[in-house]
Amino acid sequence: MGNPAIAILLAIICYTMLNIGFVLQKKGASALPRVENQGIMENVRNFLRNKTWMAGFILTAVQWYFYLFALKEGSISLVTPFNGWGIVVLVLFSYFYLKEPISRQELTCIAITVAGVICLGITSPDAGVMLDPATISAKLSTAVSIAFLLLLGIFTFLPVIFSWKRNFWHADIILGACSGLAASVGAIFSNAMMAHISTETLWTSLGTALGTLVFWFYLILVGAGNTISMIYQQIAYQKGKASLVAPLFTIVSLVFPVIAGIIIFGEWALVRPELVGFRAASIIIITLGATTLSYFNSKTRDVSKTPQ
Repeated sequence: MGNPAIAILLAIICYTMLNIGFVLQKKGASALPRVENQGIMENVRNFLRNKTWMAGFILTAVQWYFYLFALKEGSISLVTPFNGWGIVVLVLFSYFYLKEPISRQELTCIAITVAGVICLGITSPDAGVMLDPATISAKLSTAVSIAFLLLLGIFTFLPVIFSWKRNFWHADIILGACSGLAASVGAIFSNAMMAHISTETLWTSLGTALGTLVFWFYLILVGAGNTISMIYQQIAYQKGKASLVAPLFTIVSLVFPVIAGIIIFGEWALVRPELVGFRAASIIIITLGATTLSYFNSKTRDVSKTPQ
Protein backbone atom coordinates (compact mmCIF):
# COMPACT_ATOMS: atom_id res chain seq x y z
CA MET A 1 0.00 0.00 0.00
CA GLY A 2 1.35 3.38 -0.99
CA ASN A 3 1.05 6.72 0.74
CA PRO A 4 -1.76 8.94 -0.68
CA ALA A 5 -0.32 12.12 0.89
CA ILE A 6 3.00 11.57 -0.90
CA ALA A 7 1.13 10.70 -4.11
CA ILE A 8 -0.83 13.97 -3.95
CA LEU A 9 2.33 16.00 -3.20
CA LEU A 10 4.20 14.41 -6.11
CA ALA A 11 1.20 14.92 -8.41
CA ILE A 12 1.05 18.62 -7.52
CA ILE A 13 4.79 18.96 -8.11
CA CYS A 14 4.77 17.13 -11.45
CA TYR A 15 1.79 18.98 -12.92
CA THR A 16 3.17 22.30 -11.67
CA MET A 17 6.49 21.61 -13.38
CA LEU A 18 4.74 20.41 -16.54
CA ASN A 19 2.63 23.51 -16.99
CA ILE A 20 5.38 25.97 -16.08
CA GLY A 21 7.49 24.12 -18.64
CA PHE A 22 4.76 24.61 -21.24
CA VAL A 23 4.71 28.35 -20.56
CA LEU A 24 8.50 28.64 -20.85
CA GLN A 25 8.51 26.63 -24.07
CA LYS A 26 5.79 28.88 -25.47
CA LYS A 27 7.76 31.98 -24.43
CA GLY A 28 10.98 30.67 -25.94
CA ALA A 29 9.42 29.42 -29.17
CA SER A 30 7.68 32.75 -29.79
CA ALA A 31 11.10 34.46 -30.03
CA LEU A 32 12.47 32.00 -32.60
CA PRO A 33 12.28 32.18 -36.41
CA ARG A 34 9.24 30.40 -37.88
CA VAL A 35 9.99 26.70 -38.19
CA GLU A 36 8.65 26.45 -41.76
CA ASN A 37 11.27 28.99 -42.89
CA GLN A 38 14.19 27.00 -41.45
CA GLY A 39 15.80 23.67 -42.20
CA ILE A 40 15.63 20.77 -39.75
CA MET A 41 19.10 21.27 -38.31
CA GLU A 42 18.63 25.04 -38.13
CA ASN A 43 15.44 24.54 -36.14
CA VAL A 44 17.17 22.11 -33.79
CA ARG A 45 20.02 24.54 -33.19
CA ASN A 46 17.62 27.45 -32.66
CA PHE A 47 15.64 25.59 -30.01
CA LEU A 48 18.69 24.17 -28.24
CA ARG A 49 20.32 27.61 -28.04
CA ASN A 50 17.21 29.27 -26.61
CA LYS A 51 17.70 29.19 -22.83
CA THR A 52 14.03 29.85 -22.05
CA TRP A 53 12.82 27.04 -24.29
CA MET A 54 15.46 24.65 -22.95
CA ALA A 55 14.46 25.46 -19.35
CA GLY A 56 10.87 24.57 -20.24
CA PHE A 57 11.94 21.40 -22.01
CA ILE A 58 13.97 20.27 -19.00
CA LEU A 59 11.03 20.90 -16.67
CA THR A 60 8.64 18.91 -18.86
CA ALA A 61 11.15 16.06 -19.03
CA VAL A 62 11.97 15.95 -15.30
CA GLN A 63 8.31 16.14 -14.24
CA TRP A 64 7.75 12.71 -15.80
CA TYR A 65 9.83 11.10 -13.04
CA PHE A 66 7.73 12.80 -10.36
CA TYR A 67 4.62 11.54 -12.16
CA LEU A 68 5.89 7.96 -12.25
CA PHE A 69 6.69 7.93 -8.54
CA ALA A 70 3.32 9.54 -7.80
CA LEU A 71 1.79 6.50 -9.50
CA LYS A 72 3.91 4.29 -7.28
CA GLU A 73 2.50 5.89 -4.13
CA GLY A 74 -1.08 6.34 -5.32
CA SER A 75 -3.52 5.10 -7.92
CA ILE A 76 -3.86 6.57 -11.39
CA SER A 77 -7.43 7.62 -10.53
CA LEU A 78 -6.01 9.69 -7.64
CA VAL A 79 -2.98 11.18 -9.41
CA THR A 80 -4.38 12.08 -12.84
CA PRO A 81 -7.13 14.49 -11.68
CA PHE A 82 -4.41 16.80 -10.35
CA ASN A 83 -3.91 17.71 -14.01
CA GLY A 84 -6.64 20.22 -13.16
CA TRP A 85 -4.27 21.87 -10.66
CA GLY A 86 -1.70 22.09 -13.45
CA ILE A 87 -4.08 24.18 -15.56
CA VAL A 88 -4.47 26.59 -12.63
CA VAL A 89 -0.68 26.88 -12.40
CA LEU A 90 -0.44 27.52 -16.13
CA VAL A 91 -2.88 30.44 -15.94
CA LEU A 92 -1.30 31.95 -12.81
CA PHE A 93 2.25 31.59 -14.13
CA SER A 94 1.19 33.11 -17.46
CA TYR A 95 -0.27 36.04 -15.52
CA PHE A 96 2.87 36.72 -13.50
CA TYR A 97 5.49 35.73 -16.10
CA LEU A 98 3.90 36.54 -19.47
CA LYS A 99 1.75 39.35 -18.06
CA GLU A 100 -1.37 37.79 -19.58
CA PRO A 101 -4.55 39.12 -17.91
CA ILE A 102 -6.89 36.90 -15.88
CA SER A 103 -10.59 37.41 -16.49
CA ARG A 104 -13.36 37.07 -13.91
CA GLN A 105 -14.45 33.84 -15.58
CA GLU A 106 -10.95 32.44 -15.18
CA LEU A 107 -10.83 33.41 -11.51
CA THR A 108 -14.15 31.64 -10.96
CA CYS A 109 -12.85 28.53 -12.73
CA ILE A 110 -9.65 28.61 -10.64
CA ALA A 111 -11.73 28.70 -7.44
CA ILE A 112 -13.88 25.77 -8.64
CA THR A 113 -10.85 23.69 -9.64
CA VAL A 114 -8.99 24.35 -6.38
CA ALA A 115 -12.12 23.42 -4.41
CA GLY A 116 -12.30 20.12 -6.32
CA VAL A 117 -8.61 19.42 -5.68
CA ILE A 118 -9.05 20.04 -1.95
CA CYS A 119 -12.11 17.78 -1.81
CA LEU A 120 -10.27 15.02 -3.66
CA GLY A 121 -7.38 15.22 -1.21
CA ILE A 122 -9.72 15.07 1.78
CA THR A 123 -11.64 12.09 0.39
CA SER A 124 -8.51 10.06 -0.45
CA PRO A 125 -7.51 8.30 2.78
CA ASP A 126 -6.40 5.29 0.77
CA ALA A 127 -4.06 5.05 -2.21
CA GLY A 128 -5.97 2.38 -4.07
CA VAL A 129 -4.84 -1.15 -4.80
CA MET A 130 -1.09 -1.48 -5.26
CA LEU A 131 -0.51 -4.19 -7.87
CA ASP A 132 2.49 -6.41 -8.60
CA PRO A 133 3.67 -7.13 -12.18
CA ALA A 134 1.90 -10.49 -12.43
CA THR A 135 -1.40 -9.02 -11.25
CA ILE A 136 -1.04 -6.04 -13.61
CA SER A 137 -0.51 -8.40 -16.56
CA ALA A 138 -3.49 -10.48 -15.52
CA LYS A 139 -5.75 -7.44 -15.23
CA LEU A 140 -4.63 -6.07 -18.60
CA SER A 141 -5.38 -9.46 -20.15
CA THR A 142 -9.06 -9.62 -19.15
CA ALA A 143 -11.71 -9.31 -21.85
CA VAL A 144 -12.97 -6.01 -20.37
CA SER A 145 -9.48 -4.50 -20.33
CA ILE A 146 -8.69 -5.63 -23.86
CA ALA A 147 -11.99 -4.24 -25.15
CA PHE A 148 -11.40 -0.92 -23.35
CA LEU A 149 -7.84 -0.57 -24.68
CA LEU A 150 -8.88 -1.64 -28.18
CA LEU A 151 -11.61 1.00 -28.32
CA LEU A 152 -9.17 3.57 -26.93
CA GLY A 153 -6.70 2.70 -29.69
CA ILE A 154 -9.34 2.79 -32.44
CA PHE A 155 -10.67 6.18 -31.39
CA THR A 156 -7.12 7.52 -31.06
CA PHE A 157 -6.49 6.98 -34.79
CA LEU A 158 -9.67 6.56 -36.86
CA PRO A 159 -11.19 10.03 -36.25
CA VAL A 160 -7.82 11.63 -37.08
CA ILE A 161 -7.57 9.68 -40.34
CA PHE A 162 -11.15 10.72 -41.15
CA SER A 163 -10.30 14.38 -40.49
CA TRP A 164 -7.05 14.18 -42.47
CA LYS A 165 -8.80 12.64 -45.50
CA ARG A 166 -11.15 15.63 -45.51
CA ASN A 167 -8.40 18.24 -45.37
CA PHE A 168 -8.35 18.29 -41.53
CA TRP A 169 -12.09 18.75 -41.15
CA HIS A 170 -12.85 19.98 -37.59
CA ALA A 171 -9.21 19.30 -36.71
CA ASP A 172 -9.36 21.33 -33.51
CA ILE A 173 -12.18 19.19 -32.08
CA ILE A 174 -11.06 15.81 -33.40
CA LEU A 175 -7.32 16.11 -32.80
CA GLY A 176 -7.83 17.84 -29.46
CA ALA A 177 -9.90 14.93 -28.17
CA CYS A 178 -7.71 12.27 -29.79
CA SER A 179 -4.62 13.91 -28.28
CA GLY A 180 -6.22 13.36 -24.88
CA LEU A 181 -6.90 9.72 -25.76
CA ALA A 182 -3.28 9.18 -26.78
CA ALA A 183 -2.10 10.79 -23.54
CA SER A 184 -4.47 8.46 -21.66
CA VAL A 185 -2.76 5.46 -23.26
CA GLY A 186 0.56 6.79 -21.99
CA ALA A 187 -0.87 7.26 -18.49
CA ILE A 188 -2.40 3.77 -18.35
CA PHE A 189 0.82 2.02 -19.32
CA SER A 190 2.89 4.30 -17.08
CA ASN A 191 0.83 2.87 -14.25
CA ALA A 192 1.48 -0.67 -15.50
CA MET A 193 5.19 0.03 -15.93
CA MET A 194 5.62 1.32 -12.38
CA ALA A 195 4.33 -1.97 -10.96
CA HIS A 196 7.75 -3.36 -11.90
CA ILE A 197 9.68 -0.80 -9.86
CA SER A 198 10.10 -0.58 -6.08
CA THR A 199 10.97 2.74 -4.44
CA GLU A 200 12.77 0.85 -1.65
CA THR A 201 15.11 -0.99 -4.07
CA LEU A 202 14.96 1.44 -6.98
CA TRP A 203 18.06 0.57 -8.96
CA THR A 204 17.86 -3.17 -8.34
CA SER A 205 14.19 -3.36 -9.36
CA LEU A 206 14.78 -1.08 -12.35
CA GLY A 207 17.64 -3.31 -13.53
CA THR A 208 15.41 -6.37 -13.19
CA ALA A 209 12.55 -4.61 -15.01
CA LEU A 210 14.80 -3.62 -17.91
CA GLY A 211 15.58 -7.29 -18.38
CA THR A 212 11.92 -8.16 -19.07
CA LEU A 213 10.16 -7.81 -22.42
CA VAL A 214 6.85 -6.78 -20.88
CA PHE A 215 8.46 -3.74 -19.21
CA TRP A 216 9.90 -2.62 -22.55
CA PHE A 217 6.49 -3.19 -24.14
CA TYR A 218 4.90 -0.89 -21.57
CA LEU A 219 7.70 1.66 -21.99
CA ILE A 220 7.26 1.74 -25.77
CA LEU A 221 3.50 2.28 -25.40
CA VAL A 222 4.11 5.10 -22.90
CA GLY A 223 6.49 6.81 -25.31
CA ALA A 224 4.21 6.24 -28.30
CA GLY A 225 1.12 7.57 -26.51
CA ASN A 226 2.82 10.75 -25.30
CA THR A 227 4.55 11.39 -28.64
CA ILE A 228 1.34 10.94 -30.65
CA SER A 229 -0.48 13.20 -28.20
CA MET A 230 2.12 15.96 -28.66
CA ILE A 231 2.00 15.69 -32.48
CA TYR A 232 -1.80 15.78 -32.54
CA GLN A 233 -1.83 18.91 -30.38
CA GLN A 234 0.60 20.80 -32.60
CA ILE A 235 -1.37 19.95 -35.75
CA ALA A 236 -4.64 20.88 -34.03
CA TYR A 237 -3.27 24.26 -32.97
CA GLN A 238 -2.18 24.97 -36.55
CA LYS A 239 -5.42 23.83 -38.16
CA GLY A 240 -8.02 25.02 -35.64
CA LYS A 241 -8.81 27.11 -32.59
CA ALA A 242 -6.82 26.77 -29.37
CA SER A 243 -10.02 27.61 -27.49
CA LEU A 244 -11.36 24.20 -28.56
CA VAL A 245 -8.16 22.13 -28.56
CA ALA A 246 -7.00 22.78 -25.00
CA PRO A 247 -10.30 22.10 -23.18
CA LEU A 248 -10.95 18.90 -25.12
CA PHE A 249 -7.45 17.63 -24.40
CA THR A 250 -7.83 18.53 -20.73
CA ILE A 251 -11.13 16.77 -20.17
CA VAL A 252 -10.24 13.60 -22.12
CA SER A 253 -6.73 13.20 -20.65
CA LEU A 254 -8.15 13.70 -17.16
CA VAL A 255 -11.25 11.50 -17.35
CA PHE A 256 -10.12 8.43 -19.29
CA PRO A 257 -7.18 7.45 -17.03
CA VAL A 258 -9.56 7.67 -14.06
CA ILE A 259 -12.03 5.39 -15.85
CA ALA A 260 -9.19 3.01 -16.74
CA GLY A 261 -8.05 2.96 -13.11
CA ILE A 262 -11.53 1.91 -12.01
CA ILE A 263 -12.33 -0.55 -14.83
CA ILE A 264 -8.93 -2.11 -15.52
CA PHE A 265 -6.99 -1.84 -12.28
CA GLY A 266 -9.85 -1.92 -9.76
CA GLU A 267 -8.37 1.04 -7.92
CA TRP A 268 -11.52 1.96 -6.03
CA ALA A 269 -11.85 -1.49 -4.50
CA LEU A 270 -10.57 -0.22 -1.14
CA VAL A 271 -12.46 3.09 -1.18
CA ARG A 272 -15.02 3.23 1.59
CA PRO A 273 -18.55 3.22 0.11
CA GLU A 274 -19.49 6.48 1.80
CA LEU A 275 -16.53 8.22 0.10
CA VAL A 276 -17.12 6.96 -3.45
CA GLY A 277 -19.71 9.61 -4.24
CA PHE A 278 -17.59 12.41 -2.75
CA ARG A 279 -14.52 11.32 -4.70
CA ALA A 280 -16.49 11.05 -7.95
CA ALA A 281 -17.98 14.50 -7.34
CA SER A 282 -14.51 15.92 -6.67
CA ILE A 283 -13.19 14.57 -9.96
CA ILE A 284 -16.21 15.96 -11.83
CA ILE A 285 -15.67 19.39 -10.20
CA ILE A 286 -11.96 19.37 -11.13
CA THR A 287 -12.77 18.31 -14.68
CA LEU A 288 -15.39 21.01 -15.18
CA GLY A 289 -13.26 23.71 -13.56
CA ALA A 290 -10.10 22.81 -15.46
CA THR A 291 -11.90 22.41 -18.79
CA THR A 292 -13.71 25.74 -18.61
CA LEU A 293 -10.55 27.45 -17.32
CA SER A 294 -8.61 26.01 -20.25
CA TYR A 295 -11.34 27.21 -22.63
CA PHE A 296 -11.47 30.78 -21.33
CA ASN A 297 -7.67 31.01 -21.18
CA SER A 298 -7.24 29.73 -24.73
CA LYS A 299 -10.06 31.95 -25.99
CA THR A 300 -8.37 34.99 -24.44
CA ARG A 301 -5.13 34.13 -26.23
CA ASP A 302 -6.98 33.69 -29.53
CA VAL A 303 -8.59 37.13 -29.15
CA SER A 304 -5.27 38.76 -28.21
CA LYS A 305 -3.72 37.39 -31.42
CA THR A 306 -6.53 38.72 -33.63
CA PRO A 307 -5.24 41.58 -35.82
CA GLN A 308 -6.72 44.92 -34.87
